[in-house]
Amino acid sequence: MKPIYGYLRLLPGLGATTERRLIQELADFAKAEGFTLTEVFVEQRWQHLTALTALTQRCQADGVNNIVVPSPEHLSTMPELCTLAQQDLQAAIGGGVWIAGNTTTQESPCSLTTPQDGGHP
Repeated sequence: MKPIYGYLRLLPGLGATTERRLIQELADFAKAEGFTLTEVFVEQRWQHLTALTALTQRCQADGVNNIVVPSPEHLSTMPELCTLAQQDLQAAIGGGVWIAGNTTTQESPCSLTTPQDGGHP
């Protein structure tokens, strides 16, 4: 099985129970898609990029070229920036950024899974 790293951002209102559930969702997705989730990088402060930077550097150092996130909002809560963040991350690691809630493709699902009412999650 190929390695995959996970990334999630502790968005406002997410507690430890939700964090554990999201990590399990990443692990379930990885297994279903033929990956082994080897590490999850958690952004403790949702408006910072410390964990994302560490993740990118680790992928480059280890040659891991797949990342999974629970939902597009973990890349950015703004749809336009989500797609850009996904594309930039894919380019930086030379691989794919998968959305655990979207099992049909690794192409950008960001604009497809944002809140329908235009509000912020």
